[in-house]
Amino acid sequence: MPIMPTISIPHRLEYHASAPAQRTIAHYAASEQAWNGMAYECYICHRTFLSLDALNKHLASPAHDDDEFICPKCQRKYKLVSGLVQHIESEVCGLAAFQQIDDQARAFTDQFARMLGF
Repeated sequence: MPIMPTISIPHRLEYHASAPAQRTIAHYAASEQAWNGMAYECYICHRTFLSLDALNKHLASPAHDDDEFICPKCQRKYKLVSGLVQHIESEVCGLAAFQQIDDQARAFTDQFARMLGF
């Protein structure tokens, strides 16, 4: 069985003296001032929404996050780890067979359960 490459986010795991100590987390919110006369407009990407609530949900989503998760085989980028996992599970680029992923996930959860005494 071929070995699957490890997937990680190096800048979150490694210390670099030149890198800032912490990464800034931004929280965005819109007010009635986002109304452009026809819809509520995102001040970052200019998408429009029918309600202020919908715009604020968009701003709270990962829509404007960096694509930090990269497939080690095809280099496709994802904002969320779940997107990368779905890509790998789909076997689209042939990184790993679904059974390999299932086996590794099961081994990981079994190991974690043993550590917790379950």
